[in-house]
Amino acid sequence: MNPPASQTATRRELEVLDLVLAGLSVPEIAERLVLTAATVEHHIQRLRRLNFVPTTRALAVKILTERLEEVTRDRDECRAQLAVLDRRRSR
Repeated sequence: MNPPASQTATRRELEVLDLVLAGLSVPEIAERLVLTAATVEHHIQRLRRLNFVPTTRALAVKILTERLEEVTRDRDECRAQLAVLDRRRSR
């Protein structure tokens, strides 16, 4: 499995990624982060390469899917821990 972007990307690339996921355009991201559009495009291209995806849309889908899977795993772990606690209380 490929490492998630958060394990290999720079802090600035993760800032760009968060804004991509929020639906901002390249010019909007550039303005918000005080970067050139070319720099934003460079960060996005690097994120796409790190995640082995051909498009920015595919990058967004992949990252959002990974985040959803992580939340689901965390939820399931919490439910399992609560079940253990409930069993201990009922003894």
